[in-house]
Amino acid sequence: MKPLLGFIHEEKGKLLLYRGQKPTRVWYILKGFAKETSYDAGIGRTSWFWGEGDFVYAYPGFFSQGTAINDIELIDDALLIEISYEKFMELRNGFGEVPVLVEKIRDYYDGLRLAHASDLLTLKAAERFRKFITQSKGLFGIAKRRDIASFLGIKDDSLRRYG
Repeated sequence: MKPLLGFIHEEKGKLLLYRGQKPTRVWYILKGFAKETSYDAGIGRTSWFWGEGDFVYAYPGFFSQGTAINDIELIDDALLIEISYEKFMELRNGFGEVPVLVEKIRDYYDGLRLAHASDLLTLKAAERFRKFITQSKGLFGIAKRRDIASFLGIKDDSLRRYG
């Protein structure tokens, strides 16, 4: 499998994927952090974070080869493992376990996204902030306050009250 993978170092600020682009790669973060920016009525908001040990892929996009609807940007210098779609197809065709593994990865991240959407609807701002601190301590000092506030559905000024 190693010949199919690439190990890359990218600097903070690098856009791994632009919205409107067909994703050609998927990444695994060994070191660093990334964020997803989604757009509602042309206004960008941080809709997801990834950190060490996470697969970073366009949702939807990479596995279905659809057009990305969000940007993915590194918010810290990062060490990544990447695989191109072509190499991924070689891997999938060579190992029968890959489709099941892909579904498990997709289900895992779909579950996280659904839980976050539920939190935005059911938890108070202070509760969302406390939960985020507990689960994402490594992001503080790396992610911008406005990105964290956007992700949590809290106004930047209000976020200052919590932390």
